[in-house]
Amino acid sequence: MRDGMLERPLRSMLFEISPADPVTLGAVSVMLVLIAAGAALAPSLRAARVDPVEALRAE
Repeated sequence: MRDGMLERPLRSMLFEISPADPVTLGAVSVMLVLIAAGAALAPSLRAARVDPVEALRAE
């Protein structure tokens, strides 16, 4: 039932693309994973450069 409620607004926003199109769903999923990985990369690299002893001492 909930899928039907979401499908109608999606259908009006997507031009000539089915909301359940596997290629579109796959491409969007990959894009979201890449964006999330990119957003997490900078803070994780910055945290990796910090000396653990200095970080614990600062707390």
